[in-house]
Amino acid sequence: MLLPWAVLIAALAQQPLAAPILVSMGSLTVLTLSFWGFIAHLRGESPQQDAARLTPLRWAIGLHGVAAGCFAALALEPLLPIALTALCLSAGLGWALLSFDIRAALVLLAGLVLPPADAADPRPPDVDAAGLPGGRLAAAARHPLWRRRQAARRGRLPLAPLTHRPPLPLSTAEQDALKTYEFVLNNISDIVSVVDQHQTIRAVNDAWCRATGISREAALGRHNNDLPGFGVSAARVEALRACLEDGKQRTIRGTFNAPGVMGRVLDTTFHPYVDPVTGTRGAVRVSRDVTEHEVALKALLASQTEQRLLLEVFPGFCACLDAQLRYTFVNERLARASGRSPEQWIGRTVAEMVSPEKHAYLQPLVKRALQGEWVRYESPLPGLNGGPQIDTLITLARGTDPHTGEPRCYAFGTDVSALKQAQAALVLAKDEAERANRAKSQFLSSMSHELRTPMNSVLGFGQLLEADAHALSATHRLYLREILRGGRHLLALINDLLDLARIENDRLAVSLEPVVVAEVVDECRFLIQPLSERHHVQVVPPTGSAPDEMVLADRTRLRQVLLNLLSNAIKYNHKGGTVQIRWARSGELLRLEIQDSGPGLSADEQVKLFQAFERLGAQHGAIEGAGIGLALSQRLLALMGGHIGVNSSVGKGCLFWVTLPHTSLQMPTALPQQMHSPDDMALAAAAMDRTVLYIEDNPVNTLLMEAMLARLPGLKVLTAAMPQDGLALARQHKPDLILLDIQLPEMDGFEVFRHLQAADSTRDIPVIAVSASAMTQDIERGRRIGFADYLTKPVDSQQLLHAVMRSLAPH
Repeated sequence: MLLPWAVLIAALAQQPLAAPILVSMGSLTVLTLSFWGFIAHLRGESPQQDAARLTPLRWAIGLHGVAAGCFAALALEPLLPIALTALCLSAGLGWALLSFDIRAALVLLAGLVLPPADAADPRPPDVDAAGLPGGRLAAAARHPLWRRRQAARRGRLPLAPLTHRPPLPLSTAEQDALKTYEFVLNNISDIVSVVDQHQTIRAVNDAWCRATGISREAALGRHNNDLPGFGVSAARVEALRACLEDGKQRTIRGTFNAPGVMGRVLDTTFHPYVDPVTGTRGAVRVSRDVTEHEVALKALLASQTEQRLLLEVFPGFCACLDAQLRYTFVNERLARASGRSPEQWIGRTVAEMVSPEKHAYLQPLVKRALQGEWVRYESPLPGLNGGPQIDTLITLARGTDPHTGEPRCYAFGTDVSALKQAQAALVLAKDEAERANRAKSQFLSSMSHELRTPMNSVLGFGQLLEADAHALSATHRLYLREILRGGRHLLALINDLLDLARIENDRLAVSLEPVVVAEVVDECRFLIQPLSERHHVQVVPPTGSAPDEMVLADRTRLRQVLLNLLSNAIKYNHKGGTVQIRWARSGELLRLEIQDSGPGLSADEQVKLFQAFERLGAQHGAIEGAGIGLALSQRLLALMGGHIGVNSSVGKGCLFWVTLPHTSLQMPTALPQQMHSPDDMALAAAAMDRTVLYIEDNPVNTLLMEAMLARLPGLKVLTAAMPQDGLALARQHKPDLILLDIQLPEMDGFEVFRHLQAADSTRDIPVIAVSASAMTQDIERGRRIGFADYLTKPVDSQQLLHAVMRSLAPH
């Protein structure tokens, strides 16, 4: 710009119009420089805006050079080539200087004297009319540095600031530190970019390039909004603008749609900064991929929402308390039951919501729950809308707050009002059942007593007549046999009923011992023989069975079971039929079988066979029975660890089988029988000359007892109808034995026994209970308090005499 003026001043110094021309050209120069300075201090928001503002300046400088050249040509017509050269230099240097890089101007000047940059160009340098080598200008235009400046002007590379000064050289330490920072920046996983106050991208790391799919060279110097495929959202643009304006940090979360992170959720933080050299503002953007965290957070929120929903729809009462016993959650059902809204519960303590007494009760329970213990307790709640009280079972359990990790106490209350009512009904039903059971026991006891009392007379006097049967006619002996048979059958029925009741009440005890099967079978065959003869059925002696096989059983109860099975096999057989008995060992069990030749049973009948009082239609026939024998046998065998069953088909008879545990233990040696007949006992009694006192309020029973004891002629019998009279006789005569009825007027036999034990004169007298009270609890009670024996009516004469002689025998 100054070179044309130097030539022009030298030329115009010889012209008369030099002063006006110089003033005009000076004014034009001043205006151009002022315009240049004004533009230099105005920077746009983008390099494109800067280029647009500089375009008028370029034209002004160009026109200034053209004007200077024209004036020089007019003033120096003889020196026209020199003026044209000045024109070209002024325009070219002005354009180069407009790039704000002195080096580009120097390159342009160097192109006039240096060889071309393209050495391969075969064309010789052209020289125009003025002698300027055009090839050198072309070479300068093709110089790499010139091309870089032109690219910067077109916006592809960063444009240096107007106040550009060459950077100072860095030290080795600074260069190493810069490399370290660059290495760290490119190796972190977060996406990092730096923008200036004009939102021009100044730096990016490798993660940013991978995420956006844009190379570093393509991004640097570009405006933040002008990058293709960058996926910038309005929220990010607004956050960046606000950060640059107020210098405050911003953080946003959103989905990024750049190619490398398509659909990923990023947390972007905008950190403001100020350039310490230039004082310009900028922002560092750091984006972190939080997609997995977002998914986990959504899952957690969904889980919490679901949990809240479950707590709300839980068919009970739910609440949550923190360590300070403050409610953090209350479901709608609990709030409604309390007459408050959930908002009135949350944030308040237990002390604020319940009475002081209940707070004192709940506080230690909640603390135990917070320590990890499961706590359960019952608590009443007021009824809804003034309804009846709600009984609740409350469970306290420890939990953890998912956000803070602090302990929580969860309370779950279940309405157990219906359960309480059911329990109350069950208690009433149990009490009613117990009352019914006691009534049944009382009925059985009363029935047994009422039946046994007349049966005692029937069988007792029948036995006395049987002892003197030789004095009776054949017809009378037949009558007597039927009387005794009927009485014994009735007695067996009574005993079976009592045994069944005892089993149902778990009051029937069995005494297990080794029992030789052959001995029990022979005993039962002997006892059942009169029945088999009457029905013309043969009980075949067992053959092929080991005579020494033993089972672990109660001998009396086993005999009772076998007698029942043999009795059924005979009664439900046909005339001339047979009954076979056999047994054999099978592993740890012994199986005993009784097979008859009767009509057999169908499958439906076998199902109902062991039900109590089930006779399968036989009640309409002539066969006597009550239908309790098989049911009782099944229960007795179960008590002895055995089983019973039947194999049968219609028309082929029945095979009843019994299994019991086999044993090889030796039987205890039986004590020798001292007396085997009434004559032997009579002789023993006569030798002893003893006295027996019988206390009984029933004169018939007294008469029968005197008749039975009369078979012991050496025995003196005293009787008393009232308890007080009996006690007086006992103190007066000090008998050797007392026979005592239990059911007495004024006081029962147990009370009489206590009076006898209380007196020194009667304490050592043995007492035998003779009673129609045959219930298990009565018998056990009598033996427990000290009776020498307990005989039940109807009394068997042989059993009575043996008991008397055992008690009178010298010890």
